[in-house]
Formats: sequence, C-alpha cells, structure tokens
Amino acid sequence: VRAISGEPSTFLGTHKTGGNDYNGVYSGVFGTRWNVNAVVGQHHERDELAGPGTTISQLTDQTQVPTVRTGGFVGFDNSKYTRNVAKLDVSSFWGPHTIKIGGDAERVKTVDNRFYGGGDWIRKFCRVALVNNACPNNNIYYRHEVFLNDQAPGFSFTDSSTWFAAVANPLVVVPRTQNNGLYLQDSWKVLSNFTLNAGVRYETQKVGDRFGTWVIDLKNNWAPRLGAIWDPANNGRSKVYANFGRFYESIPMDINIREFGGEISLDVNNFSPTSRNLTPDPNAPHFSATKQAFRILGGGTVPVDPNLKGQYVDEFLAGYDYEVMSNLAVGIKGTYRNLGRTIEDMLVPSQSDYFVANPGSGLGAEGGFLNPDLSGETAPVPKPTRKYKAVELHAQKRFSNNYQFFASYVWSRLTGNYDGTYQVSTGQLDPNINSAYDYADFQINNAGGGLLSNDRTHTFKFYGSYTIPTGVAHGLELGLHTYYYSGTPLTAMGYASSYRNYEYYYTRRGTLGRGPADYEADVHVGYPIAVARGHINVLLDVFNILNRQSKTALDNRYNLSSDPPCAGIPDSACNGDGGILNIPGSINPAFTITNPRATATNPDFLRAGTSFTQPRSIRLGLRVSY
Repeated sequence: VRAISGEPSTFLGTHKTGGNDYNGVYSGVFGTRWNVNAVVGQHHERDELAGPGTTISQLTDQTQVPTVRTGGFVGFDNSKYTRNVAKLDVSSFWGPHTIKIGGDAERVKTVDNRFYGGGDWIRKFCRVALVNNACPNNNIYYRHEVFLNDQAPGFSFTDSSTWFAAVANPLVVVPRTQNNGLYLQDSWKVLSNFTLNAGVRYETQKVGDRFGTWVIDLKNNWAPRLGAIWDPANNGRSKVYANFGRFYESIPMDINIREFGGEISLDVNNFSPTSRNLTPDPNAPHFSATKQAFRILGGGTVPVDPNLKGQYVDEFLAGYDYEVMSNLAVGIKGTYRNLGRTIEDMLVPSQSDYFVANPGSGLGAEGGFLNPDLSGETAPVPKPTRKYKAVELHAQKRFSNNYQFFASYVWSRLTGNYDGTYQVSTGQLDPNINSAYDYADFQINNAGGGLLSNDRTHTFKFYGSYTIPTGVAHGLELGLHTYYYSGTPLTAMGYASSYRNYEYYYTRRGTLGRGPADYEADVHVGYPIAVARGHINVLLDVFNILNRQSKTALDNRYNLSSDPPCAGIPDSACNGDGGILNIPGSINPAFTITNPRATATNPDFLRAGTSFTQPRSIRLGLRVSY
C-alpha cells in the first residue's frame, strides 16, 4: 500500500534557486531648478531541480480513486534569467509647476531547459468506467508523454515515422524580451489648496521567439494619467482627490517559452508501464484526431495577429480624507477598474490555426471553434470583461503617544468572464496563453459574465502596535495583525479530457453560493536591548495565534477525471470531451443542470476543502541596528 502523496521520489529533490543583483544609482542637483536621478541594474537568477526524482519517470495511476503517483517528478524547468534595467528621470521646478520627464529600458533573456523526469510521463488509464473505484480486468492501458524537437533532422509534423527520433529531454529555449518607456508629467499647484496632476506614458514591447525573431512588436501604448487634489477646508487637514490612469501589461516571458518556444509533445498509448517505451500499440485506444494510438500536440511557434494591440486596464479612484485629530485621519475611497483589452491565444476559423490575438477584435473577432473535435462550427467571440468596483472606509493613526494603527473595511464586486493573467477557475498560471479562449465551449455558461473567482464581498483588515514607554519593559513593542475575508463564489466545473483539467463551466459562474470565510490573527513582540551605540532587537512573531484550522476553499469539481466524459449530465447534452453542448451558432448551453449538488458524481463536490488555513507557527529573530 502506497501513501496517497506517492513515494518520496515523487516530491523529494534538491531545489536550487536565487540570484544576484547589481545596481548603480546617481542623484544630482543642478542649480535651483533641476534634479537628475539615474539607475542602472542587473539581475541574475536561476531555478534548478536535482535529485533522484529528475531521473525517474513518474507513473500517475488514474485507475484508482484517489489517483496514486509513484516514481519521480513529472515536468520541470531548469532556468536561468538575466535582466538589465536602466532608468533616467529629470525634474524641473518652474513656479507652480513641477515638471518631470524620464524613460526606462529593460532587456530580459532566459535560458530554459524543459524536462520530464526520467524522460517521459507515464499515465495509467482504464478504457471503461471504474467499478467500485477500480478498473475491471483487462481494461488497463498506459500513455507515455515526451517532448519533441521539431528542429531535429528530418522531422515532419505530417510524417509520424519522424516523430520518435525527435524526442527531446530537455527541450531547450533561449528567448528574449525588450521593454521601453518614456513619460512626461506636470504637477500644477493651481491654487494654494488645489493641485492638478497630468501626464502621459508611452511604452513599447518586443517579445522574441526561440530563433531570436521578434514575433510581438507592440507600439503606440499611450497611457494617460490625470488627477486632482483639493483641500476644501483649506487648513491642510482635508483632502478630496480623484485620479484616472491607464496601465498596460508588460507581457511575462511564459509566452516566449511556451507559445514561441516550440513546445511540442507526443502521446503514445500502449500496454507497457516501462519508462520511455514509445512504441504505439494498435490495440490500445486511439486518439480521435489521428485515429491512431499516438498523437502530436503543439505546433512549433504560434503565429501572431499582425495588428495585435497591448493589453491594458483603466482605473478610476476618488476619495475623501480628513484629519479628525492630531495624527488620526479617516476617509472613504471608491475604486473602479475595467479591463479594456486582453491578449490571449485562440483558434481563428478563417486561418484554421491558433493565433495570439485580441479576443473580440482583429483576428480575435472572427469566431472560435465550438467543439474540441475541430468540427468547424463557429460562434461569436465574447469580449473579455473584468470589472472591479469597491468602496473602502479606513482610519489611520500615525505613530504618536506610543501607538499606531490602521483599519479598513472594503465592500467590493468583481464581475466578468475573464479571471486575468492567472486563470483562477482552472488553476492555470500561463499569462496571455491561458485556456479561456482556446475553444468556444470553454465560454459556455461564462460568456454572459458573472462573479469572478476572486470576488470577495467583505474585507476587513487591522494592524496596530503599542510601545511601552517606561519601566522595566521600556521599549517593548506589542503588535496585532488581523483580517477577515468573506468567501469566494462557487461554480460547478467539468473535466475536459482533451486538456486533462477542469475547463468547462457546468453552471453560470458564481451562482452556487459562496465558500467559507477566512480570518486570522497574528501577534508580534519586539524588545530592544541596548549595546554599545546600537540595539539588538529580540523579535517574536506568532502566526495564526488562534490555531484556527479550517477550509478556505471548497471542491468545485462536479465530476472526476476517472469518470466518463460529462459524467452527471445526459449523454445527449455532452460534446464528447466533457463539456455541455451549445445551442448551434451560439455559446449558450443546450442543457441546464437544475440541481448540481444532487447530480454531481464527485462525492466531495462543494463539501471537501481544497485549501486550508496554515497551522500556528512561531518565528524568533534578532535584528541588529546602529
């Protein structure tokens, strides 16, 4: 009998990570009107795995419930990063105007080696439904997955006889990125109690592929900024403010490595659990796309819409603060953020291919394939939406009379159909290449918008500290930090066989109630001991002092990966992969689950926890100051 977490080799190894930073800073004052600041820096970082798990293929046994893992690691990257940055800004003072102009440049290069532990990933499947959480006799088969190098001599996507000689472990990618920015701003003191701030920032970004070619070249990213501050009491104790800003995304290098790095894999079905046995067996289950016991996934470098535009968010802020007494201010703030445009990979029917595009515009407006079998049926592409609205009440006491505190309450609402660069609903962290727009079926029950995964209606935070001024305990600092978050929305998620993940929305997002609330309290104690001309501070931090042990998120999986596709809904409503059928020509569902809690095949659905509070922990430390 093996532990659920697998043998030690599945998770034990040596993880080497860290880096070095080098910086040079210049600040200068010229006359009475000019300030100059400049920074140059370099960051080196590496992230590498070693140990027995890197040399053993993992066997993931999905013929049992729960899944059992043995062997070594699945996939991992050994990477090195180099980032060079230069910044320059010049400030000038002209009467009521403070004018600032500047720019920055960033150059990033990565060397990424992608591995499967032992050379391949082995999965054990059952060709029929499990019976009493076990696979009936004579129905077990194995799937082996490896990386392929499409630059290997003689390799051809259309000739399967060339695939097996192109196995790569590691798959090597060496991409680069360039970011540049210029900005101009003016802070104008119109009146003694009224200041107007205005500015604009211009950004460009180039994203390179594994061959050194710039495949994304974003220009004309104009980001205006406008703000105003007014002291209605004209006594330096009140502040009314409003700000608008547009903020463009700096595309992370995940897209360079995965989408433009030649990520190609080969799946082979046979009856052998032996590592790196890549001989397909014609008697093993066949893949629908190839009608063979093997298939290839990926296609080298994904093309880009030649009219691709940058991803951005618009933000509006407005608020009022007032100092009700010395060092104590209270206030209210409203926030509105709106996703203006996004970058994602998606199927474009007119091109019969995946593209990196702007969903809802350009090539990204031409409709997406509705079914994973690439039937050719299309539907309108819903524009990505994400809106955040919040109202915050806060109070802040600056340190005086031996104590300080900050307290806030936030009411908020996060709605739309797009979680963001981290797709919380599916657990995928692949910025700009998440699965959200890979198939139109992934938008069923999502396109109309709803409560997004990280929506929390109520948030309360408090931090405070008190320092004992006299006596034996003179200098003793006592601190408290606590928070309360209301629960996140619940949705029934369906398993996608083609993606080996929960990609389908079986109900409209956020309509099944909310998960458990989360709260915690931490305590800090610090005591200074005078030595020579400095102090040694003895520090004690207790996290989760209540030792609360509870669920913080619930299982949203409607069915299990070991179930047949669309388990829990009628076969007539299933698209064959695990998703609910659409009404032809649209992304509206052709079937509605009326009582998902009663029909779910996963016994843990909306019952079991998937994340939990951390146990109480204690940290001791010393800080020396002179």
